[in-house]
Amino acid sequence: MKYIRLLLIPLFLLAGINGWAQEEMQDLTTLEKELEETSKAIDEYVSTLSPDEQEEFNKAVEEVTEMIENMSEEEFTQFLGEAFGEELPLEEPEEEVEEKDIKEEEIPEPEPAVTKEEKGKQSQAISLIDSIITHTNSFVVKIASSPELPGKIEYWGKQGTIKEWPSTLKWKDFKLQLENFSQKLYKMKDIDSQTKKYKYIDDFIKDEALYNNLAQLKRQVTNYEPTIEIPEFGLEKLSAESKQA
Repeated sequence: MKYIRLLLIPLFLLAGINGWAQEEMQDLTTLEKELEETSKAIDEYVSTLSPDEQEEFNKAVEEVTEMIENMSEEEFTQFLGEAFGEELPLEEPEEEVEEKDIKEEEIPEPEPAVTKEEKGKQSQAISLIDSIITHTNSFVVKIASSPELPGKIEYWGKQGTIKEWPSTLKWKDFKLQLENFSQKLYKMKDIDSQTKKYKYIDDFIKDEALYNNLAQLKRQVTNYEPTIEIPEFGLEKLSAESKQA
C-alpha cells in the first residue's frame, strides 16, 4: 500500500478527471511542473530501496496502471478515495430544469363606456338623493334648536294631528330613524375604487317604485322644510305656517 500511495500521486495528476482534478489544475505548465517534481521525488525514494524492493515497486506500477486503464470514471474516483483514506467528490449531475408554461396575462375586457343619456340619469338621481339629505339634516337641526319642539311633536302625534305618526313614537327614536335613513342615502352614492363608477345608482334608477317614492319625498321636504322657522331663544311662538310645515 505504501507504494500505491506514492504511485497514485502522478497518476492522479495525469488523469485530470471528475471535475475536482480539473478545478485544481491552473494550467498545463503548472501541471507539468508538479508532475516533474513528484516523479523526481519518487525516483529519489525508489533509489534508496533495495533491488528486491525496487522490483516490487515496478511490479506494483504495472499492476496499478493496468488496473486503472480498465476502470470506469466512477470506479477510479472510488479507488482514489480508498487509497487516500477519503472519498473524492463525484460530479453532481446537472438538474434538469423544467420549463414552466408561462400563461399570457389575461387582460380584462374594458368596461362599456357610460353614454351621455346614462350620465344624465345618474346626475338626476344624485341630485335627488343630495336634496333629500340636505333638507332632512336641516329639519333635524331646526328641531334640536328648540327644546320645546320634540315634546310638542310627540303631543301632536298622540292627538292625531300628525298623520301616520304612531301614538307611542318618541322624537328621539324618530330622529334616530332619520339619521339611519340619511346614512343609507349616502351609501347609495358609493363609487367603486377600481372602476371609478357608482356602485348602486344604476340599480336605483332601474327600481322605478323606489325612485318614484324618493322623488315624491324630495318634493315634500323641498316645499315644507324651508318654511319652518324656529324663533331665536324661544322668545316668540312658532308661527302657524311653521307648525303646518
